[in-house]
Amino acid sequence: MSLDERARGILSPADRRYLQKPKEYSKQAGYERRRAIVERLHEALHDMPLLVSELDEDLRTEAFEDGDLDGKEHTLNVLSWSFALLYLGITDTVEPSDLAKDAFEGIAERVRQAYLQRGYSVEEVEVEVNVKRGEPLDELREREPDELSYPEVNQLLESGELSHLTGEEQMARIKEAWESGNTDKVGAFPNLELRDNADE
Repeated sequence: MSLDERARGILSPADRRYLQKPKEYSKQAGYERRRAIVERLHEALHDMPLLVSELDEDLRTEAFEDGDLDGKEHTLNVLSWSFALLYLGITDTVEPSDLAKDAFEGIAERVRQAYLQRGYSVEEVEVEVNVKRGEPLDELREREPDELSYPEVNQLLESGELSHLTGEEQMARIKEAWESGNTDKVGAFPNLELRDNADE
């Protein structure tokens, strides 16, 4: 199923087309599309309390289950993107970014309320996301290849910072970083801990 054939969600088919190929739109059309996307996303965020409090469990379950995927990813595989969007949105709008932790503290309270909604008492809720931020990617890109760790090279590749290199040159960078043994200079993976201790 193409993006145009999917039903409207937060984004309409026209929104999806714009985000994929913005250069095909005139200045005015692009402006109008961006404003529509911002408005719909903003209103969708404000719909969340209503969905949590009023949407029937069977409907919520149906929304999260995979019926006929027809070319779409499994729903559970795309949920992490919603967390990425929330993280970017919170840290974009809270300055300094260290204060964003106050916004994340509310997650534990909402999890607690969700358990109460299901009829369980809650003794404690722990939601922890630890990020050890490294150097800016544009600064890493300027360093000599033998100065980069394996995780750093992987992150440069993933972010497109090495797109100016050929595939063969990119593979050479990966091999050199791996053989250097510098595999622990920058954490490659996030540390996320979510536990339900009901069975302990």
